[in-house]
Amino acid sequence: MDLIIERGDRLLAVEIKLLAVEIKASQTESSEHFSVLDKFSADLHSRRRQELPITKLVVYAGNSSQERSNGHLVSWREIHTYPWL
Repeated sequence: MDLIIERGDRLLAVEIKLLAVEIKASQTESSEHFSVLDKFSADLHSRRRQELPITKLVVYAGNSSQERSNGHLVSWREIHTYPWL
């Protein structure tokens, strides 16, 4: 995993959410790109008492962006359109 962004604020009691990002040099769309993010999510949920919402994002060298059942697959050419915060 290449990046984790924490959204929310514990001091202001705003719900904490994570954005987990994997960056791939591959131009080929593949569900395998999500394997590290899936493992991270499973490990985190097994260690916490309460669920923590995790959005999974794979940035790759291909041309098309897609929503998949396990996360978002975003072309590097379109990362400026993704709502990071």
